[in-house]
Amino acid sequence: LIAKNYLTPLHHTFLNFKTSVSMIINKDRNRIIRDYNTDEIIILDTFVIPSMISNGVYIDRYYGDLIKYLPSEIKEAVYYAPTFVGFGNISLHKVLSELKNNQFIFNFDYLRMSDYLYALTSPFRILRKRLGNYYFHGFKINTILNNDIYYNIANPSSFEGILNYLFFKRLKLSKVKIKLVIDWFENQAVDKGFNKGKNDFYPRTRSIGYEGFIVSNEYYFRHRPTKAEYLNGVVPNIIAVTGIGLCNDIRKYYNSLPVITAPAFRYNKISSAKETNYPKEKSKFIILAALPISIDYAKDIISLLNDVLSEKNNKIDRIIVNYHPSLNINLIKYLIDVWKDSYEISKESFSTLIHDVDVVVSNSSSTCVESLIYGIPVIIAGSKNGITQNPIPDTIPKYIWELCYSVDEFNLAIKRLLSTMDKNRVMKYNEIAKDIQKKYFEPVTKKGVMKFLQI
Repeated sequence: LIAKNYLTPLHHTFLNFKTSVSMIINKDRNRIIRDYNTDEIIILDTFVIPSMISNGVYIDRYYGDLIKYLPSEIKEAVYYAPTFVGFGNISLHKVLSELKNNQFIFNFDYLRMSDYLYALTSPFRILRKRLGNYYFHGFKINTILNNDIYYNIANPSSFEGILNYLFFKRLKLSKVKIKLVIDWFENQAVDKGFNKGKNDFYPRTRSIGYEGFIVSNEYYFRHRPTKAEYLNGVVPNIIAVTGIGLCNDIRKYYNSLPVITAPAFRYNKISSAKETNYPKEKSKFIILAALPISIDYAKDIISLLNDVLSEKNNKIDRIIVNYHPSLNINLIKYLIDVWKDSYEISKESFSTLIHDVDVVVSNSSSTCVESLIYGIPVIIAGSKNGITQNPIPDTIPKYIWELCYSVDEFNLAIKRLLSTMDKNRVMKYNEIAKDIQKKYFEPVTKKGVMKFLQI
């Protein structure tokens, strides 16, 4: 463990150097905006993962159909500013060739050699800083803080955050005019550099931090900006959430945080969600296992279901497995193969599968809340080895969901949520579903898009 703590910064430095080389050799000055008299552009920060590129066609997983709702003159002003995730050994050159027919603005086209040197040597400047004395409940915690700073001193996310900061500096020096910046806001180090750069070099340009997801904010508490973060300019000017029910929670650490609601772009299909019909009596149930991006949390779900399957009189008919596109399903197939006759791994979309199941078992994913909109009850698989991530807001009645750590708890949840199903329960599920849709998922409309962008 000691060796890992000391060697990790060196490993991170190597990865950052490797990233720098890849960016430098793929720089193309022909992509730079050269017409300095051009109209102002709109920058849309996003992540690009392999499943978003199909035969050269870019499928926007994060903002959905946002572009389709814009007038043509505004469409032409929108540039995606991507961070590439999950491409592994696939070369950046190959990825760029797949994206050549789309409108992107790449930070490495503007960055210079001195920028990479500055970012690579930043750990040495950080080491020169000295912390004051910090206490938590009367205990001095300087040793903990110093260890954490050293462990993350060359963190790749921080490295990319610094490059993002310098990207805005280069845009300013290149006289690129920016009308609006939208940050896919998770308040990570990469976001902080992005927003600090915009606020320092384009202080008069509006910026919106779009939180187009619902996660466990008690676990990802960083999603709630603090007053210090806001005043120091490392978060956007305005935070946008997907529903009025999320506004108070995002202000937990700073009551004066400017917050607006915006269309739930990733969930545009839920507007057509149908009410659950009165069910026929069942002795066996179809389960949708919605696996999140984390391997550990995906294992928690499959392990719980395997324990249930091992019981002789279990009430499972079959389990349909739907998984996050960035999850390597092969890493947990050995768990599924234990009961392979009971599992069906599907590549169909979640919105297609949800209509054919009785209950969803998941954790840490927005699909937990999304399932409830269809009137489908949810079981959260608790973690046995880590912190349980439950993304369902406290304001949603537990009448339609349950948190389970064991087989006994799971069986009781099935009995409560499904076995006692009658017309009154179905009506209550549909009532809760409508309320969730209204409070947490603003519909995607042209009027809503234009209001969000304030154009």
